[in-house]
Amino acid sequence: MVTRLQLKNLSLTIALTLIAVSGALAQQSTQQQSTQPQSESAKVETPTEDKSAEFAAQLDKFARRKVAAQKYTLEYKFKKGDVIQWKHDHRTVIKTRSGAATENTSTRAQPDFKWTVRNVDSRGTIRFDIEMERIKVLEQLGSNDPVHYDSDKDKKAPDTCVPYKERLGKVCATYSISSSGRVVAKKSNYEQVLLGGVGDNPVVAFPAMPISVGHKWDVPHFVTAKDEYGSDQRLPLRVRYVLEKVVDGKAHITFDTDVLTPLSDETIRAQIVSHMARGFIVFDIANGVLLNRETRWDERVIGYQKAENYMHYTAFRNEVRVEEEKVAAKPAAPVAKVAKTETETKTEEESPKTHTLLQPMKK
Repeated sequence: MVTRLQLKNLSLTIALTLIAVSGALAQQSTQQQSTQPQSESAKVETPTEDKSAEFAAQLDKFARRKVAAQKYTLEYKFKKGDVIQWKHDHRTVIKTRSGAATENTSTRAQPDFKWTVRNVDSRGTIRFDIEMERIKVLEQLGSNDPVHYDSDKDKKAPDTCVPYKERLGKVCATYSISSSGRVVAKKSNYEQVLLGGVGDNPVVAFPAMPISVGHKWDVPHFVTAKDEYGSDQRLPLRVRYVLEKVVDGKAHITFDTDVLTPLSDETIRAQIVSHMARGFIVFDIANGVLLNRETRWDERVIGYQKAENYMHYTAFRNEVRVEEEKVAAKPAAPVAKVAKTETETKTEEESPKTHTLLQPMKK
């Protein structure tokens, strides 16, 4: 049986234990209250790197959204009597192989063109003439000696350059275009003379409505080629343009060309390589005029006419408005180098070395 004295001692022990536990809890609570505000204040006073990165990302997102929302109207703003001078630099190398025989054909043409605006009617249709003022030509066929012609220095042109000499100082073509660049009418007085542009159109067709950065638009184009049986085939092409950016009032546009019909005949492919162009354009929005256009070609065809036939077509063309030449022109880069197959390497080692016009393109 528990005595009164034992109950009293037990009660005293329990009371002392409760007092000790309460004191410990109180001390822990006090320490947490004293340390927690200090930690929170430290967070407020010194922003973390994560929050800084998040803020920068939000600013970048806002800026991109603002740029994407801005729209631009691309249109030509020529006036009657305007004269626009152009310098072209067109370089082409065609490498062919049939069996063990190979041949390289190289051409570099540097014509100067003049556009003269004859009329701008009430609808905004612009009619202008294109005239070749001068030209320099360097041609080389295989291992033959290069052929040179400079219209400013040479009174007599080599046989292969006579067509250029006949066009000097004369209107090569007359174009009528809408303000957006759609060709309304065209009259060519001679065969193609490197007038520039995709499909030999010297202008770019823009959308009729305002567009924002990132906008894409397609321009249809058709070419005719003969198949392996000699029949004419009309092929639809698509030139896709993209407004990449606008810097200091200049629209930077890229373009690429695709054949919309699958090609199973390599003979046809060999005839349309010069139409498979890609490149970029710089357009002055305020003044409504092209400043610079660079176009490149790099196409291979294997098995045309004969199974062992091979052709590699590479070309580069730079068109610069004379007044903007120092600003818009870029150093001419060589056509992209392509890895050679073992057969090509062996053939070149066995054949005499020939100099191609695209080799000295680096400046």
